[in-house]
Amino acid sequence: MIRLTNPLAAIFLAISLILPFSAVAEVIENVWEEIDQIIPNDPDQPCGDATFFRLEGMVHRKVSTLQNGNLAININVMGDFTPLDGPNAGEAAIFRQNISDVFPIFEPPFKGVRTIAQTTKVISQGQADNYLLNLKFHVTYIDGEYKSYFDTEKVRCQ
Repeated sequence: MIRLTNPLAAIFLAISLILPFSAVAEVIENVWEEIDQIIPNDPDQPCGDATFFRLEGMVHRKVSTLQNGNLAININVMGDFTPLDGPNAGEAAIFRQNISDVFPIFEPPFKGVRTIAQTTKVISQGQADNYLLNLKFHVTYIDGEYKSYFDTEKVRCQ
């Protein structure tokens, strides 16, 4: 059994136990919406023979606060990705995209830890190319110094 003889130590212990539970996580936005957009092929990293694609499906957007006061943003897109021209015109592919970000709202930008991630997949049927994009940006900024930083991008079209 621990015996606290110093009242100041007891106060700090009580605050440290209560403080993490004082902030309440709250959902600010939780929305599903239909999406129907025309998307051009990326001129810098084209995938497939089509010039334009049609994306039809649903977008789920969730924005919430976390117990530590940060803001969490998650966006998920799912649907059909159909080339509008080229040899595979009209053949719908499966489209999935996830974007996640935790944004520190009580600190200046890039103080602490910040990670943003995005994954996009287009899974085709038949002879059309599949597309995979993984992006990740991470920075750790502590005591006026960047302790860790990486920015990766992996794109695959096959």
